[in-house]
Amino acid sequence: MKRRLALAVLLAAAAGPAAARSRPAPAPIAPSVPVPIDVPLRGDPLGAVIRRLPNGLTVYLSPDPRAPRVAARIVVRAGSADDPAGGSGTASLVARLLFTGTRRLGALDFGSEAPRLARIAELYRRRARLRDPSKRAELDRLIDAENLADARESAPGELESLYARLGAVGLDDAASRDATTFSVDVPSGRLEAWAAIESERFADPAFRLFPTELESQDEDRDAAPGDGALDRALAAGLYGDGPYGRPVLGEPADLERLSPAAARAFYASRYVPGDAAIVLAGDFDPDRAMDLIRRRFGAWAAAPVPERAALPQSRLEGERSYSLALSSGAEPEVAIAWPSAPAGTRDADAFAALNLLAGGAAPGEPGLLAERLDGKVSAAGSRLLKFGGARAWCVWARPEPGQTPEQAKALLLEAVDALKSGAFDDADLRDALLGFEVAEKRRLESEDARADAMAASFASGEPWERSVGRLDRLRRVTKADVARAAREYLGPGRVVAIRSAGGAAPERAALPGFTPPPAGAPRWSDFAESVLALPAPAPAPRWLAAGRDYQIVPVDGGRLYAARNPYDDLFQLTILYERGWRGDRELCPALDLLARAGAGPYPADEFARRLRALGASLTYSCGEQRSSVELTGVDRNFWPSLELMQQRFDWPNVSSAALTGLVDAELARRAAQTKDPDAVFHAFGQFATRGRESAALGALSDDELKRLDERRLVGLIQDFPHWRRRVAYVGPRSPSEVSKLLETFGRFKSEPPREPLRFLRPAKTRILYASLPGDRVRVGVSAPDEVFDPEHVVDYQMLSRCLSVELSSAVLSEAARPDPLFDSASAGHTTRALRGDETELRASFAGPSARAPEAVARMLALLRGGEIPRADFDAAKAALERDYLEDTIPFREAPAAVIAWEDEGLSGGDPRAARLQRLESYAPADLESFAKRFRDEPMTVWILGGRVDADALKPLGTFEERGAGSLFPY
Repeated sequence: MKRRLALAVLLAAAAGPAAARSRPAPAPIAPSVPVPIDVPLRGDPLGAVIRRLPNGLTVYLSPDPRAPRVAARIVVRAGSADDPAGGSGTASLVARLLFTGTRRLGALDFGSEAPRLARIAELYRRRARLRDPSKRAELDRLIDAENLADARESAPGELESLYARLGAVGLDDAASRDATTFSVDVPSGRLEAWAAIESERFADPAFRLFPTELESQDEDRDAAPGDGALDRALAAGLYGDGPYGRPVLGEPADLERLSPAAARAFYASRYVPGDAAIVLAGDFDPDRAMDLIRRRFGAWAAAPVPERAALPQSRLEGERSYSLALSSGAEPEVAIAWPSAPAGTRDADAFAALNLLAGGAAPGEPGLLAERLDGKVSAAGSRLLKFGGARAWCVWARPEPGQTPEQAKALLLEAVDALKSGAFDDADLRDALLGFEVAEKRRLESEDARADAMAASFASGEPWERSVGRLDRLRRVTKADVARAAREYLGPGRVVAIRSAGGAAPERAALPGFTPPPAGAPRWSDFAESVLALPAPAPAPRWLAAGRDYQIVPVDGGRLYAARNPYDDLFQLTILYERGWRGDRELCPALDLLARAGAGPYPADEFARRLRALGASLTYSCGEQRSSVELTGVDRNFWPSLELMQQRFDWPNVSSAALTGLVDAELARRAAQTKDPDAVFHAFGQFATRGRESAALGALSDDELKRLDERRLVGLIQDFPHWRRRVAYVGPRSPSEVSKLLETFGRFKSEPPREPLRFLRPAKTRILYASLPGDRVRVGVSAPDEVFDPEHVVDYQMLSRCLSVELSSAVLSEAARPDPLFDSASAGHTTRALRGDETELRASFAGPSARAPEAVARMLALLRGGEIPRADFDAAKAALERDYLEDTIPFREAPAAVIAWEDEGLSGGDPRAARLQRLESYAPADLESFAKRFRDEPMTVWILGGRVDADALKPLGTFEERGAGSLFPY
């Protein structure tokens, strides 16, 4: 009833005052077909071209040979706005079903399977006509039986398994309001296999496991916490029962009505090549890629592109409010949304600039809203919401403890009024746009981000030239443009969604609760075998080479490791020091204080503004035996950014409240940490394996924290740059130029030799237990090993891979049981370490506390070894060889990689060529010879969680119970 009333108000408003009709018309919902681009546009950082097949399929290509992988996307303009009336959630469900295979992919004997799928579809048709619950229940039992039989007689998970065998990552689908995007990242030598799989997937889907996928979607809908629920409420308030007001994952009542026939009908009408695009970004030849796409996708039959009705811009005459329940893991939040300028208009650019200004230009960067509401709410920000050609702007805030949602809402509206009145200056806008420029350049260094950018352009119907020109358009936006657009649109017509403990609980779909299909080992169809047999050129390994990929030159106080940025004009400067809190226990608080300080005459807020004006970011890290400072930004401002960084060390401007704020924040963090099971488990592992040398126990006590002296901390800050260092630089400048800019003409102090990492070595297996409420446990197991030996890295890696294969099989087999021993598990050997540090074999798992003794015994037996099945060995070796051949070290990580090899005790550059050579001749006997050292080795076990049977554990080793509070020094 409430939704129907909202729609009535919406329709009345749409026919309202003339002022509403004077606004620019929204862009059509049905996007136009992109214009082919044969030569990359000037200024396009992606160097993209757009081509089209005769059947209407659009192809975006952005070649980049720097990494031997290709980010592939297939975008279909079929989203939740296209769901049929009464069938919300259909688009998302179809995307899920396209993962279950076709008549060939995932089919072991489709001739026998097809009648079963037909029976399931017929049972759903009969079910839709029934109103008698008992008769429906009988049909549900029949559907469940047919579905389980089909799962046993087919291979519905074959798509994921096949891509995993091919070395693919990032396999996913994402249904939005306007489109559905299918994503995967494949090795460049496997592009032919990708085309074979995807052309098959879209040519002839089988729509198997319909009941399972429908219930999975309902679970995702119910479990979607946080902004998902808020955005659903905002969409409903803005667009009522219209196409854009419905939730992407569907209304509960609509999910109950969905059927295989409805999914097939949606697919047949909406999945047409004229409304679809293939996007490739990465290492490929464009002409060969187009030949491959024509050959594989050219048979996709052309069909009329379905139309969408134009969406009227929402006009709200007053406030609409929604109250949402506070779900587990979410925080109270208030969100307010206004209909804003439609896409393709100047005002839309003004709102994009407003959003950068208010919400932050880059992830993690506070905007004006957060700054204005600092100390008044827990957090605040903004975001743009897209609805076809229409747009909405949303601001949000999380209340402080004890603050009501209404108080947070009032503060938000007050901050928005300040923006409307122009309470910002041109410098704020300029700084936000510079921050956005830096963030976008950094993002587009990734082939995944480049593929996503092209996919988003197609999905939204935005011409590529407009996508490329976005930054230039934003630079032309003025303060007057932003303030005028804000005043024009941000009026009393708005939607408010409040998530709080007193909110209304979400509706649930009344689905039958079908039996989940059992998990099992992968089974291969003939089609999958043919894909695996496709010729794939072995990638040429790409080892780092001195002089080509990096250079090492002297710099004051140490050495400079430099790599060129081949994409843009961004720089990254990291200065590493071989000192941490083990050398001075107050060093980390000193660096935390520095992060809260200004510099010279500039207080902290002014210092932060000056950094933003340069497009720079400055961060610090402090660990047990190492610390660092990192400066990033745009090259044209490298020198002034460097000067600001140095000024902060030379003359830290510490306010009277900075140290008090630091201490209060740290005390609050500690209070939360001691209640966080993840943090407690980590601290328990430190104590179990290192005893009193635990890093967690080495922290300052609360009393020591409260006694910190500002003058001593400032002294540590000023002393910090005067220790010997190593500098990693990535950017467009030459190493010699950077070295000169880092000259200080001072003397540098040397740290004493570092203490190598050592683990406790119990005389017999030791079991430690700490209690937490609940009926589940998390368990860690550790066996100390040798001092890190670079010559044994392949042994470490192969043992880790084989254990991973065995544990994956164990978890899968346990998942098929009604009472699994553990539901997650991992194990591996140290593969990288600092010279002189000890290594260890470590495992962890989670499961029911009642079965902890059995699970611990099984894990100890696995780690102590036995004969590793040859199939597991071969699979592990093949995967590791593929990693050596296909995984490249990105240019930004090259200096850090060289430094890490030096830390291992290596010289001579990239060691991976020698390691691959050893791997190629590695045999099961080599692994058995290495692993036998753990056969009788005492191990340390720590168990955190619900009550366990101590008597059953004692035969496995000495048993000791500890309080979780003894794991921290506070």
